[in-house]
Amino acid sequence: IQGRRSRRFYTIALACGYALGFALRGFGAYEELAAIEYSLSDFTYDLGRLAVTFGHISLVHLLLGSSAGQRLLRPFEAAGRTALSIYIAQTVIMLW
Repeated sequence: IQGRRSRRFYTIALACGYALGFALRGFGAYEELAAIEYSLSDFTYDLGRLAVTFGHISLVHLLLGSSAGQRLLRPFEAAGRTALSIYIAQTVIMLW
């Protein structure tokens, strides 16, 4: 998560995370649409979410490793610095 690994590591992590995560999430969507009462996706739901999240983290680190990616993510820099303030403001706005 801290971005200290090589680009090769993040590329492999991105491919594995997305491949596993999207496959599990697709399987879960299929079971939901087929209205299977006791489905396997009840057990694999969180694993799929974690795998996709790992892929997202890897993608962000790959983007931060390039100048084009840094420019693309620059608008989110201020939000990262004020994450707590944004979280509190969002909570207050949505509760209101």
